[in-house]
Amino acid sequence: MFLLALIIAVIIGYCLKGKLRNIDAEKVKGLYLVFAAFFLEYIVLTLLRKGSIKIGTITLLSDIIMYLMLVIFTYFNRKDRWILILGIGFMLNAIVIFANGGMMPVRETIVRSYGFKGDLGTTGLYRFIDKNTHFVFLSDIIPLGNRKLGIASIGDIVECIGVAGFIIKEMKNRNIKPSCEI
Repeated sequence: MFLLALIIAVIIGYCLKGKLRNIDAEKVKGLYLVFAAFFLEYIVLTLLRKGSIKIGTITLLSDIIMYLMLVIFTYFNRKDRWILILGIGFMLNAIVIFANGGMMPVRETIVRSYGFKGDLGTTGLYRFIDKNTHFVFLSDIIPLGNRKLGIASIGDIVECIGVAGFIIKEMKNRNIKPSCEI
C-alpha cells in the first residue's frame, strides 16, 4: 500500500509540474529514526516467522522502541504539516496496537477471503478481532482489493496521505539549492 501511495504521489507531483530532484531530504530531520524503526520491525518479524522468538515481552519492547523512534522523528519535523499527518498515522496505529497487547487486530473474514488458512500469530504481530478487541475502528479492517495489497487501518491511510502530501509538496518546491555554488 505504501509503495502504491509513493507511486501515485510521484505521478501527481509530475502532473503538477513538479520534479523528483526538487525533493530536499536534508530538510527532514532524523530520517534515520524511521529507517531504524522499520528495520527493527523487520528483524522482529523475521525472528517471529523463524520461530526464534514468540509474541510477548520482546515484541512489546520492540514496539515501544519502534514507536518511540517514530514519535521523536515526528517531533523533530513537527513544523511540516505532512510529516505531522504521517506522525498522526503512526500514533493511530500505536493506540490500537498497544491497547491490544502489542498486536494489530485484523478482521478474520477479510484475511480468510484472501485465502489465508494458517495461524495468524506465526505470521507477525497480528491477531484476529474478537469481543475483547479495543479500538476495532482503528484495526486493520479496510480490505484493499486483494492479498498483495492487503488490509489497511485508518492509521495506515493517514500515514500514506502524509507521505504522499510531503512528496507532492517537495516535488513542487521550486526553492531548491543549486548543487554547486560559484
